[in-house]
Amino acid sequence: MSEELQKSLNEYLSSLASTVKDGATFAGEQIPLVIQEKLSFDLVWAIVWMVMGIILLVVCGWLITMGRKVYNLDRYNESIIGYAICSVASGLVGIGLMLNNLYIILNITLAPRLYIVEWVMGMVKK
Repeated sequence: MSEELQKSLNEYLSSLASTVKDGATFAGEQIPLVIQEKLSFDLVWAIVWMVMGIILLVVCGWLITMGRKVYNLDRYNESIIGYAICSVASGLVGIGLMLNNLYIILNITLAPRLYIVEWVMGMVKK
């Protein structure tokens, strides 16, 4: 009985070793592709959000221009407050979006390995 058990155990261990080897080969082939796709996706996504920030800055400028046309800014007018709040808010959000995504874009283009290390460290901390 002990010989049969030893033989069965050896078969299971050799099967497990071949499965682990196949898994390591598969992971070795796929990890560079996953990293490439992660970098490409995050770069495009950051560019999209940066464009959104630029659009918000344009909206900010447009609101200020329209406010000046609709309400004469040479004199005080209480109705301009709505335009001022909307334009300042959209300008601040636009600047925030642009700066945050500019950091991501520069990080991906100039130091992609550092970006990947930060990404992996973020996954490990969670």
